[in-house]
Amino acid sequence: MDILLNIRVAILRFLFNYNEGLERKQEPRPPAPSFIESISSSSPQGSAALHFYTPPGFQKAKTKHPLIIDFHGGGFTAGRPSINARWIATLLASDTQPVVVGVDYGLAPGNQFPGPVQDAVAAILWLANEGAEKYHLDPSRIALTGFSAGGTLAIVAPMWMRENPDVKRTLPHLLRGIVSVYPGIDFRVPRKPAGDMLGRFLSGTWDQAYYERSPLDSPFVSPAAATDDQLKNDLPQRVGLYPVADDDLCQPCEDLREHLKRLGKDVTGDVEPRAVHGWDKYPVEEGDAARWEKRAAWFRRMARDVEDMLRV
Repeated sequence: MDILLNIRVAILRFLFNYNEGLERKQEPRPPAPSFIESISSSSPQGSAALHFYTPPGFQKAKTKHPLIIDFHGGGFTAGRPSINARWIATLLASDTQPVVVGVDYGLAPGNQFPGPVQDAVAAILWLANEGAEKYHLDPSRIALTGFSAGGTLAIVAPMWMRENPDVKRTLPHLLRGIVSVYPGIDFRVPRKPAGDMLGRFLSGTWDQAYYERSPLDSPFVSPAAATDDQLKNDLPQRVGLYPVADDDLCQPCEDLREHLKRLGKDVTGDVEPRAVHGWDKYPVEEGDAARWEKRAAWFRRMARDVEDMLRV
């Protein structure tokens, strides 16, 4: 059974990489990382790679740069930081001149739960401490972003840092905020079967590789299972939630929005209409300028949310 799962995962990753290759060929080309740093982690994989995207004049800057830590999607089973490259390009255009770091966390089934969470936590803590000193980053201005599974990581990693006794180190400053894009919030309820063969293959592979091997009632898998105290005390004051309308994950995300508001959090974001899960990652067909502009406008709107979180 594990052999069959590994074959399915290999196919899934090929499809992700092939789609990304097509998307990256479109003009304007998205940026490549300026450099990559490897750090140790307590996960089964034992390490994580940090892809640094830096603004112009990074090496010569006299002031410390704010930091955005970004987590990619892929159901914890596929994907890599570069699939968010166009989103990262939008963040780099911010007036705050941030450094953006995409976290290449370990993937299931080789890096099972809580491996991706542990990699995310290791990245946050290293960047806020050694990394901030090494690369002249401002540890008092850190925001987290993520799409899909990465959006889930952006929410659960801060809770893991505060709730897990194995985490010996702490953040020197509170996080400024989180922007989570179409995240998975509640996996305790089985997802609806996809209507097409490819959708069934993708969701079935994700479920078997990661979710079926994870404690679904844990708040570190399903943030909807978190207590009021965890959500109130472990998450930063500002949380931006950006689900999409045509997605089974939308309603749990909206339920979390209302829950956080009741707890006194400053919650921003909205539901993107006429959009499916992962719609921003597909290549834009030639001549479809409206879809290109829709994606660009969406990215700019979310980036302004992050920018507001990072202002002095």
